[in-house]
Parts: sequence; C-alpha cells; structure tokens
Amino acid sequence: MKVLFVVPDLYETRPRLCTNGWATTLISVTPDGRVLPCQGAQEFPAMAVPRIQQHSLQWIWQDSPLFNHFRGEDWLPEECRACPERHQDYGGCRCQAFQLTGDPANSDPVCDRSPNHQVVVRLRNAPPNPELIMRSPQQPVRNTNSLPVDDAG
Repeated sequence: MKVLFVVPDLYETRPRLCTNGWATTLISVTPDGRVLPCQGAQEFPAMAVPRIQQHSLQWIWQDSPLFNHFRGEDWLPEECRACPERHQDYGGCRCQAFQLTGDPANSDPVCDRSPNHQVVVRLRNAPPNPELIMRSPQQPVRNTNSLPVDDAG
C-alpha cells in the first residue's frame, strides 16, 4: 500500500500541486461513507460531500459537484489565471487555502503571488507555540494540560 503524506510548504514561494491536481488521482472514502478528492476536503463549508451509500464511485468521480468544482483551470482566481505556472500547480492546495484564508477558492497563500501570502509570512515568523511538545526518543511526551490522566487503561 502506498501512503502519501504532504508536509506543509510554508517555507516555499510556490504552492505544490494539490494531491497531484484536485480530483485527478486521489479518492478518499471515510469510514462513514463520505467520498472525498482529498482527506482535508471534509472540512469545506457549504460543499455537499457525496456518500458511497447514495452514489456510485463512477458518478462521484465524474459528475459530483465536489469533485468537479476545483478540477481544471476554469475555477482559478484571476491571479492564478494570469500566472505562467498555473499548469504546474493549478492554484495550489484547496485545503491549505481554506485553512489559512477561510475560502477554498482562494489562491494558495504559500504562493508569493497570492494576495493572501502575508498569512504565510506571519506563520513563518511567529514564535513557536510553547504548549506543543514534540515527541522524540530523547524527550517523552508529558501531559501539560489540566485534565486528569487515567493511567489505568
């Protein structure tokens, strides 16, 4: 089984191609039957997520509004339509655009041509969150919150 994981590209100036292009390669079926063109797409507001219990995979892939909405170049915002690199990144990652700007139709703010690029610059320059503890063999995880820990099980 091939497992793909895309790390955040906050230190780049051009976005990555979202899952090899929105709804061109990847299909993700959740345990409750939702079918997504990307694992992160389940967070998009006001976009109906098709379910395998209600539609065939063929219909979902070829005809569903969610899979077709960001496929190709017709949906691209103006700054992306004018970009000579649009055929390489198709506006970047829809989930990252949504998470960082609140709208999956915005250009990926990683791109230094995006009007929202300052969001990424602020994230890069922000001090690290002291509440986050990274796990490593040298530093075991510690419970730092005020919730009680149940060691019984």
